[in-house]
Amino acid sequence: KAVDLCDARLVSVSGPAIDELLANNPYFVATRIPGGLYSGNSQDVPTFGVTATLVSSTEVPADTVYKVMAAVFDHLDELRRMHPAFAGLQGPAMARDGLTAPAHDGALNYFVETGLR
Repeated sequence: KAVDLCDARLVSVSGPAIDELLANNPYFVATRIPGGLYSGNSQDVPTFGVTATLVSSTEVPADTVYKVMAAVFDHLDELRRMHPAFAGLQGPAMARDGLTAPAHDGALNYFVETGLR
C-alpha cells in the first residue's frame, strides 16, 4: 500500500560497490524483492539487506532451542507458502549467512545433526 500511496519505485542495487559492502559486512546479504510482491513490480529486484536472527539467552536449555530450530526448519515449505517474502527462505543459508549473534548450542546441535553446518 505504501508503494502505491507514495508512487514509489523499487530500484535494483548491484555491482562492485555492493559486492564490497557485502564482503566487508557479514551481517548484510544479497537478496531480492520478489516480482509481484508490490504493485508495479512484476520482476525480481536485486538488492541487499539484513537477515532476521532469532536470539536467545544462553540460559535457555539447548533442547528447547533445538526444538525451536526444528519447528522452523522442518516447516520451511509451510512458511514459504504463508507470504511471498518467505518464498526465498533456504535452510543452509539461514543457518550460516548474515547471523548477527553467535549460535546457541542447541541451534548448533540442530544444524550439525541435519547437515546444515
